[in-house]
Amino acid sequence: MIVMNADDLVAMSVIAYFYLFGTYVLTFEMKTSDSRRILMHFHINVVAFDPVDCILTHELIPVNIKDFQRIAQPIWICNKTMQSIQVLFKGRERGFRLINPNLVVPLLSVWPLIVEYRPSEFENHLELSLSFNNVRYKVPISCKGFLKQPEPEKEAPTYDYDCADFLYVIYPNKLEFNAEMNEEQFLMVAVHNYNQKCMDFKWQPYVISRYFSFSFEPSEFNLKAHHSRLCIVSVRTYDKPLHFKRIPAILEVHRILDKSTQIAKQLLTEVESIDNPKWRQDSFVEHVFLHIDIKVNLPKEKPIIIMPEADQQKFTVPLLVPFTKSAHTLSPGTQSGHKKNAQCITIFEKLFWEYLSKSNYMRNTSKIPTNLSYSEVINGFATMKKGSQTSTYDVDKL
Repeated sequence: MIVMNADDLVAMSVIAYFYLFGTYVLTFEMKTSDSRRILMHFHINVVAFDPVDCILTHELIPVNIKDFQRIAQPIWICNKTMQSIQVLFKGRERGFRLINPNLVVPLLSVWPLIVEYRPSEFENHLELSLSFNNVRYKVPISCKGFLKQPEPEKEAPTYDYDCADFLYVIYPNKLEFNAEMNEEQFLMVAVHNYNQKCMDFKWQPYVISRYFSFSFEPSEFNLKAHHSRLCIVSVRTYDKPLHFKRIPAILEVHRILDKSTQIAKQLLTEVESIDNPKWRQDSFVEHVFLHIDIKVNLPKEKPIIIMPEADQQKFTVPLLVPFTKSAHTLSPGTQSGHKKNAQCITIFEKLFWEYLSKSNYMRNTSKIPTNLSYSEVINGFATMKKGSQTSTYDVDKL
């Protein structure tokens, strides 16, 4: 029997033990003092443990085929059991790499299996090998490639619920970070306590070394009943391109223990029987999840400036050429740097800068001699022999 006053909240737990596989429906009837009947139905499906069912991701995030580099992504593994499990993954697909194949997932936790993959086709079907208790399982994974960025999938609901159905609400409950390599970004969320009591909240830091890290400020705080608090969520990226979706950032909710219970915890933890048994109780209440999407983009191709030799002393509007590993910048007045990089300039680039760069391709070519040798072109002048006469022309003035 439970006696409840107005606006009281009482939590009830149901523990059921099953020894046979199958589907069950548990029905409970609750009667109130005003002759009302409340029926509660619990649908339960008891199955044997299958490690393949622990894999939540069966399709990787689409990757741009034109990005000739592997992108790190997660395959989320959920441990639905009450004990830690250890699994081993193997994959032999081309362009596919497992970062942490030997994975230990704690009880009732969701951990990422990080993979780096670059698709070679628009439709790709991969197969991973999962080993659990010396038994191998096949795990099919699919991945799509694209040339044009597809429209993002719409998720329901399109807005965050803000009601007292949930005692502890994070608004918004989903954040999206679009960052560059080695960058730090900040966003804010609001935490609201709909409970009737003051509660203690603790953020769990989320760090994957060499990929990204999340931190929260404040990391621990108290909230009175029906009060809110703003929190800063900061993300730090590193030199790894990646795309993660639905990262579960955890906000722990704890009861605030009274002073006597705190003293009992500190001083009497080795005593088995005392007058105040509440020191044995854990303060943890529940987890509240904040979903985070993060994308670290590939570095953009930086254009470099190449100027003709004749214009190195006077600055003109330069031309931009795509960045390549063999290209170098010829800055004005740096003759020594130009000599070092002269061997990287081909005859075609030389011809372009000497003859076409300043003319917009509209030069009168009829006056340009066509019987030039290779050394004459490199030296920047042209000679023409007409019988016994020799004429010298400055090509830049034609």
